[in-house]
Amino acid sequence: MNTILIPPRSDTSRGLGVYYHEGNIYLYYMVHDGERCALQLLSSDDTMSIKTFHEHPSIKDKHNNLVDVRNINNIRISMLGNVFAMTYIDWNHSPRRMHLALSKNLIQWKEVGWIHEIAETGTIVPNYYHQGKFAMFFGNHDIRVAESPDFLQWKVHSTPILPAQSDQWGTLSHIAGTAIIMDQGIALLYFARGFGGRHWSLHGAMIDKTNLLSVSWQAETIWEHHQGWEGKIVEPIGIVYNGKELVSYWDFEGEGVFAITHTTFHHMVTKTTQFTNILLKRSETNPVIQPRPENFWESKQTFNAAAIYDKDRVHLVYRAIGDTDTSVLGYASSADGFTFDDHPDEPVYVPTQPFELPVTMPHWSAAVASAKSPYESGGGGYGGCEDPRLTKIQDRYYLTYVAYDGANPPRVALSSISVEDFHAKQWNWKTPILISPPGVVDKNCVIFPEKINGKYAIMHRIYPNILLDYVDHLDFDGETFLKGEYRIKPSRTLWDTRKVGAGAPPLKTPFGWLLIYHAVGEKDGGRYKVGAMLLDLHDPTKVIARSVVPILQPDHPHDNVGFKGGVVYPCGAIIKDDQLIVYYGGADTVVCAASANLYDFLKELLATGSTRLHYVHTYTPKGVPLHDQL
Repeated sequence: MNTILIPPRSDTSRGLGVYYHEGNIYLYYMVHDGERCALQLLSSDDTMSIKTFHEHPSIKDKHNNLVDVRNINNIRISMLGNVFAMTYIDWNHSPRRMHLALSKNLIQWKEVGWIHEIAETGTIVPNYYHQGKFAMFFGNHDIRVAESPDFLQWKVHSTPILPAQSDQWGTLSHIAGTAIIMDQGIALLYFARGFGGRHWSLHGAMIDKTNLLSVSWQAETIWEHHQGWEGKIVEPIGIVYNGKELVSYWDFEGEGVFAITHTTFHHMVTKTTQFTNILLKRSETNPVIQPRPENFWESKQTFNAAAIYDKDRVHLVYRAIGDTDTSVLGYASSADGFTFDDHPDEPVYVPTQPFELPVTMPHWSAAVASAKSPYESGGGGYGGCEDPRLTKIQDRYYLTYVAYDGANPPRVALSSISVEDFHAKQWNWKTPILISPPGVVDKNCVIFPEKINGKYAIMHRIYPNILLDYVDHLDFDGETFLKGEYRIKPSRTLWDTRKVGAGAPPLKTPFGWLLIYHAVGEKDGGRYKVGAMLLDLHDPTKVIARSVVPILQPDHPHDNVGFKGGVVYPCGAIIKDDQLIVYYGGADTVVCAASANLYDFLKELLATGSTRLHYVHTYTPKGVPLHDQL
């Protein structure tokens, strides 16, 4: 929230509607001093700063009487030739109906009547007249279509084109925003309200110009509100699009009117219906690591690799399952990050402690256990050392992984090795220790590569959130555990609604910490996808940007043919020569790589994953009493 458009004048002042015309923004609002109220209009030649106080607008009914504006809301304005059409709802009328008013100058409005067939928020499609009819999209729950030959008699199509949706957060009601005529069709922007009315999001769809009941594509989510809106009474008042920026306007009761810019929509309609630049490109050498039947410890699965780029080589430490069905860790390295020519035949890390040895196995190479835990180990097998992550801090590599004994809930284990020993392939790992609490399934642990405000930052996951803790040191004593002090939650309406988990240790960039993460959504349960977040460099609990679509999905044979189809699961990522390379497990069976130019990736992530919230101006000129404006 950077700049206010309209700070509050009183508790009863509120925004009503907004319209964009010929390079200017027109913002309608109501002021009320307890006795009288007035409709006001502000205008500006940009979307973020209302500069000019326009002459006072008015709405007159059919008998030429001023309309009492204290109960009107949901103003939507469209242009039809040289006439402006305004729809609004008067909440004081019973039964409630939509009202329609016309104007030639956006200031003096004359009501032409009620639209008896519609009692919800609606937006008339601008400059649209097809087969002798005007068109409107309307709704406060489902979005429907209405058509009219004369503005007064409207035929409502009973089948909604955008029905309200339900998920684990409850019903998501749709509220008509605005319609924009484009080459591709009619772009319909609409708000969605869910989670008990406390959560707002913004969505878009493209409608066929010749068949208004046909949705050619639909944006899952353009934007959703994040932290800071809880407990506030917020209402959307409109949307404008100036050809480059989409801006939504919101009234915060007692705080004023805010504007939010959304570059996502422009990307969608000017490129494709998907985000193209932000997607990772799979390596042609995939899989970069795959099972080797001749090595009993990795004969079945090799996947979920930690990654470090150091001394001009990329080093992977990957999870492997072989004849013993126990997870161990293997090693491989590469000069280019895609062809791994250094690949020893022996594991580099094996379970040694009771908390990671299957309960019926005295040693990692013993026979397969006869019984399994009620918890099903991710990736299969009967426990061991799972899903490693590596972080370099000064002269040591810190290894975190999931330790599982086949009987108790899996926990996060921590070990380390000197950089010198690692590169000499002297696998002198420090004795591992558990750092997550007992009795809790805790996984996906990553350590930031440098201290933040004097402390080490550690992310981990207890379903369904990414958790973050700050600690003074990394010398855990076996009695002090991670607490999960801060959290990043699944989204409520995007693709990652069920659970999220840190993938690779965060990478430091000039724009923030780049976190590659994995997630599962309620609408696509069981399919693991990859996303990206940018976190504040000084406070990684603050999410600067978050990918609104997955950057990698399980849509390749490597992701679907294997132990578990429908899985792309990142555990490592590196930056090499301005290139971002992400290493992920495909189908819990092989290690694959995908890459993108780092700065193109970050630019697109910032554009499609972030929003800016601004204030605009004041409700009334300072020193001008309300009665003088009336």
